[in-house]
Amino acid sequence: MRTDAYAGGVYVLIQFGHNDQPGKPGRSTDLASEFPDNLRRYVREVRAAGAVPVLLTPLTRRQFADGVLVDDLAPWADATRKVAAELDVPLVDLHARSVAAVQGMGPVQAMRLAQARPLPEQVSAAQGGTTIGAAPAASAGAAATPPQNNAATEPMGTPKAAFDYTHLGREGADFFAAIVADELARQVPALRRNLLP
Repeated sequence: MRTDAYAGGVYVLIQFGHNDQPGKPGRSTDLASEFPDNLRRYVREVRAAGAVPVLLTPLTRRQFADGVLVDDLAPWADATRKVAAELDVPLVDLHARSVAAVQGMGPVQAMRLAQARPLPEQVSAAQGGTTIGAAPAASAGAAATPPQNNAATEPMGTPKAAFDYTHLGREGADFFAAIVADELARQVPALRRNLLP
């Protein structure tokens, strides 16, 4: 698809993954079939409506084990990349950029991106390199297990404004929005003039 042909068109950004993981009753999806099938359907529906779909890989969580970022959303990012390639859809790889950025910050600095301040015990744990609730670092090649009980942390239908390693506050939103704008300008050149000065 030539995205530059749609300079005045409507673009729809599609990003899922966090709530698709197991542990979210009524929201989790099967990674092998249901998740990619849903992405394909969203792309078809956006195109049928005359708009341009853009897939985004999921933003990383900010949990660490032994000083290493726990990348529990990598399989969902990979599935999104595959659907983007299969359907010739522009892809903003927010996952890759956010993993690199958060790993570079480390566990303590990454806490500033949350929507609320961490508790002293959370800061203390991060100073030791492992965030509270994080599983021990997986051995090379082993699949990471989701370290946070997502269903307990964010009950369905319950808004929350507490510290966690997933949701963003103002500083985090601004930080990652800049990354999305930069990547979107690269992947959809027709939008560049609307995104970057």
